[in-house]
Amino acid sequence: MMLSAATRALVRSAGRRVPSAAVLAARRTMTCSTSVLASSSVLSSPSGSKRFKSAEPIAVDNDIEDHGGLFDDKPFNKIMAANRGEIATRIMRACAELGVPSVGIYSHEDRFTQHRYKADQAFLLNTDKAPVAAYLDIDYIVGICKKNGVEAVHPGYGLLSENADFAQALCDNGIVFIGPTVDNLRNFGDKTTAKE
Repeated sequence: MMLSAATRALVRSAGRRVPSAAVLAARRTMTCSTSVLASSSVLSSPSGSKRFKSAEPIAVDNDIEDHGGLFDDKPFNKIMAANRGEIATRIMRACAELGVPSVGIYSHEDRFTQHRYKADQAFLLNTDKAPVAAYLDIDYIVGICKKNGVEAVHPGYGLLSENADFAQALCDNGIVFIGPTVDNLRNFGDKTTAKE
């Protein structure tokens, strides 16, 4: 199983080391039956390509749920994807790989989009605001997090991902911002301060 970059980022933000794809593949190989090729025969097709055909049924241990302890202890109990479209869908996929329930947010205009249905829970944003402005409503998003037990928020990129006020509001309410620290956002968001 190859972990997506978003999954690795979620686990890193929780302070856990993620095994590389090579390590996971090696563990998978070690746990599988080594007699697969020994009891197989090679067949040639008319086109000249070779394929394996099993001479007898082979029992292969596909129970590879260990993953080096990666999924035994979830980094968070619930993560919100504070974005829309493909960005939110990728965050939700990472949550699914970790076995963590995902929360999505959507504007009225996005009510039929994929990211609403990919989330384990989805909440309508403020309908009094314009479509994009609804995704920038910090107080409303933090309120959704507090009411629904969201422990962490992944902002994706764009929208609120570089907003220090958003990260601070989450931090003030005991919610983890998956991304740079508030100080980093403040310092590097200002070009003059960043150059110092």
